[in-house]
Amino acid sequence: MQTRHDTEAPADELGMTLIEMMVVVLIISLLMGAAGYMAYRQFIKAQEQVTAQTVKRVVLAASQYAMENDNDCPADLAQLAEEEILDSVPTDAWGEALGFRCPATRSRSLADVWSWGRDKVEGTDDDINSWELKRSLRGRRRAGPASPASP
Repeated sequence: MQTRHDTEAPADELGMTLIEMMVVVLIISLLMGAAGYMAYRQFIKAQEQVTAQTVKRVVLAASQYAMENDNDCPADLAQLAEEEILDSVPTDAWGEALGFRCPATRSRSLADVWSWGRDKVEGTDDDINSWELKRSLRGRRRAGPASPASP
């Protein structure tokens, strides 16, 4: 007659050791970290694209205002919202107010519009502005300050 003790597996074959479980947890952690990093990079890219679209929208709104008002420039972004050309005073994806100058001094459009970007510092690589918008979306930035001095 066989007893229960005779049919049990040896102690070294019962399951995973602590070291094996730690290796599995480490591998899962590395995979999750890599996925988190990739998701964060995509989030930053999306914020930049949203801000670039907002800058384009403000430039077009300023042009519309000028067409409706004998080529006069809007005084500021609030005036575009008051005239209901924009729904509200726009901000960048980081919640900061956009810079606005009309008439433009840096671009060929009617108005200069800019955001200091994620770091909120003028003249860094993450600045987004209306006069080099196409280049900045492709990741190419010119050397030196990319934003105008405050009026």
